[in-house]
Amino acid sequence: MKSQGFTLLELLIAMALNALLLLGTARFLPQFQQQQGQLSDDRYAQEALEQLAATLAKHLRRAGYCNGTCSGSAVRASPQCLIVRWDSNSNGKWDVDEQFAFRLQSGAMQAQRGVGDCQQGVWERLTDPRQLRLTHFSVEVLPERLFKLQLVGETPRESPRRVTVMRWVKGENL
Repeated sequence: MKSQGFTLLELLIAMALNALLLLGTARFLPQFQQQQGQLSDDRYAQEALEQLAATLAKHLRRAGYCNGTCSGSAVRASPQCLIVRWDSNSNGKWDVDEQFAFRLQSGAMQAQRGVGDCQQGVWERLTDPRQLRLTHFSVEVLPERLFKLQLVGETPRESPRRVTVMRWVKGENL
């Protein structure tokens, strides 16, 4: 006479197989979480560099605008430093506070307004080196009012990943 249901032996075998499957999948969980963390860091680094490149490109496109007669250089690019000027209040001249400077310092992009060089003054950090460490920043002046903007950063993990963003920008007002 057979009653309905599983026998004790069948139930024990099923539980043992489930335990083995659970142990096998639990072994891969930490590795999966680590990979997800790396992907998240990589995505953050890429998006942060893209946003920073867009900001710098916007400044390069505005550089040289003048609603009158302005004198001097609209763009000064040197290693790890960029200074741009434009007539933001349309008063026909480049005032001191219409100079916008960007520099790479201690793994972070910094900005300041109203300075003539990248050595003086109090700078504001645009990026946090604990989340994204910048290793390279350059702006190369090319013919025909073009600029090559390059940013390189690393994720802050044990095995850092390098992320590079390059943009070519046309100086519309030069």
